[in-house]
Amino acid sequence: MDDYAAALAVQLLWWYVQKIESYPHGRATDYCLSLQVGFCTLYTFYAYPDTRRFRLSQILVLPPFQHKGIGAALLRAAYVMADKCSAVDVTVSLTVFCLF
Repeated sequence: MDDYAAALAVQLLWWYVQKIESYPHGRATDYCLSLQVGFCTLYTFYAYPDTRRFRLSQILVLPPFQHKGIGAALLRAAYVMADKCSAVDVTVSLTVFCLF
């Protein structure tokens, strides 16, 4: 099983980090099935005086792949990206819904 996390620049302010796992497909070893098993989105915004901050907006790991450390790998990838971009910190955006 070969896996990796990839980061895609969606816009200048948003980053999309995805976790892909590849599995052999059928009897042929040349072909593999690649599945996106999780992702997170990061928003970058200004930090005084001339740096930026990252905000973790969403993180999702599909249920069959939970409890395997994939969420932690996505979070580590977010911190690595923040470090490479010289970001001050990584914060989390929390939305709470109250249903009465």
